[in-house]
Amino acid sequence: MPRFAVWLISALVSLGCVALSAQNPALKPVSQQAQTKASSPSLTLHSYSRMVTLEVVVKDSKGNHVTGLKPEDFQVFEQTPSKSKAKREQKIATFREVSMADLEVHDAGLTAQIPAGVYTNVVESLREPIPPTIILVDGLNTDPQYQAQVHIRMLKMLQQIPTDVPVAVFLLGSRLEMVQDFTTDPRLLQASLKNLTTPAGIGLATVDPRDDPHSLSNEEENSKMFSHDLIESAREFELNTFAADMDSRVIRTIEALLAIGRHVAGYPGRKNLLWLSTAFPIALAPMSEITGAGQPTGGRSDMDAGTGLGWAGMFDPDAGKRDYSVKIERLNAALSDSRVAVYPVNIGGVQTPHLSEAETIPGISNPAVPSFATYKQDALTRDDRMRGYERETMHSVADGTGGAVCLGDNDLADCIRKAVDDSSKFYEIAYYPDAKDWNGEYRRISLDTKVKGLHLEYRQGYFANPAGSDTDSKDDLQRAACEGPLDATAIFLAAKSLPPDPKETMKFFLMINPAALTFTATGNGNREVNLRVGVCTFDQTGKPLHYMSDGVDQKLTAKEFEELAKGGLPHEVAVAGPKPAAVGLAVMDEASGKVGSVFVKTDSPVMAANGSHTGQTPTGSKQ
Repeated sequence: MPRFAVWLISALVSLGCVALSAQNPALKPVSQQAQTKASSPSLTLHSYSRMVTLEVVVKDSKGNHVTGLKPEDFQVFEQTPSKSKAKREQKIATFREVSMADLEVHDAGLTAQIPAGVYTNVVESLREPIPPTIILVDGLNTDPQYQAQVHIRMLKMLQQIPTDVPVAVFLLGSRLEMVQDFTTDPRLLQASLKNLTTPAGIGLATVDPRDDPHSLSNEEENSKMFSHDLIESAREFELNTFAADMDSRVIRTIEALLAIGRHVAGYPGRKNLLWLSTAFPIALAPMSEITGAGQPTGGRSDMDAGTGLGWAGMFDPDAGKRDYSVKIERLNAALSDSRVAVYPVNIGGVQTPHLSEAETIPGISNPAVPSFATYKQDALTRDDRMRGYERETMHSVADGTGGAVCLGDNDLADCIRKAVDDSSKFYEIAYYPDAKDWNGEYRRISLDTKVKGLHLEYRQGYFANPAGSDTDSKDDLQRAACEGPLDATAIFLAAKSLPPDPKETMKFFLMINPAALTFTATGNGNREVNLRVGVCTFDQTGKPLHYMSDGVDQKLTAKEFEELAKGGLPHEVAVAGPKPAAVGLAVMDEASGKVGSVFVKTDSPVMAANGSHTGQTPTGSKQ
């Protein structure tokens, strides 16, 4: 039986005893040692290490996997920007060749019956050695005209996908939704198609306002009734608004991808994420990047000549400028830590330039003006740059996580087969970085092979965050607690609802799996663990109401540390105030930033009746 299944059974015994003790003070819970004496082997507890792990897919020139390579066939280099631009070779600490076909098949899985009132995020190991695959339909960044194509291609994909591949389907609209959890049942996947439509992309600005014939500045420009200063002021405002809208879309998209990464972190092996979208740009080009000077070649004289195309002049060359590259790097690092490889799919296919149709070009009502040809060329340049940024984003996320871009043929079935194939055979290479200054900067990784003609796919870097000081990780705790039913699984935990006290304060008893926690040696065999526990309450519509967090610093003697491996780390949480409709409970290991969470519907008949909730298995069944 898998180790986490053993832990869950032990945890359920502990939680059951705690519940009985809470209801009847005369009953005392038995010790963890008594509970687990006949349980099974101890979990392997560990201290925090600075090991960096790479999952490397190696292929030859024909796209075939290359097997049988040795550690001496690889060289790992790292670049620390604050130290030097030069790359430093790193010593490989561990090396192994992974083939999913050779891994153990678990045909038993979890056998524990989840008692009433117990909630857990524990996931079941794969019954078959097939890498789980996630499909994200990104309606937020997809023009509504392409959403019909999603259904057609998804249907074709479902007819061709291997029947043993566990697939989960997510939809990003106004919020992230799990349409179908992991399943190999084609009927469930086909049923999910009817829920893959979202109006989220309608009305969102996707066209540069300089190239939108219906923008206020262009309508003012064509009317010839307004001064060039007023037109420029309107255009600058529109571009800043356009950039702010793009900010919102980028942030919401990144948060959705991070949420998926947190949710599948506890699933074993390398996971594949197919991201169906028309992508989003890493940067928005300001005017100066197009013309090189913040104004057209003709200079100010064109505007003074009354052409009606005074689109530079006093225009702020940095208006609307954005650069999302750092956010993308953090996204890539987080997904890589969760062992998620991204395969972006451009569902728009080969797209014609946005300005190819005459009616979309501002100033078409007066094509004889001297600057019209210049404006049209610059508008086409902007359109080409924006599409280039979108392609750059797709490659950046794919390369940064060890995936690949599915661009051109849009064959989802072929893309999934490629992703599953990549995750079935790879090399796992780990090293301890020689740079000791952990200052939070992004360190780039490059991997070379001494064997000629090979293509390598692997993560491109990581953030060297000091243990326990990563602000983004602390934010991850709040996101995990407040993002709703999508549990985070990097840390397994089980929660038991306890009877409220006389003040109607809700209480939950948590049992935390120690396997993913960091224990710091303090001498004489003693250990210390530092956690943060977050609680988020929700109203009946699923809207987060209040978030609170607290630190848990536990010192353990050598004996306590040994006993911890046989059971779990207990912790009690109280939720004061009026009873909410739901509660999110999250735990974060401060040293590593790993997060686990469970979502509890406190007002549902399920909680009153049996209270059970578990993460779904890769085969789609609930325990």
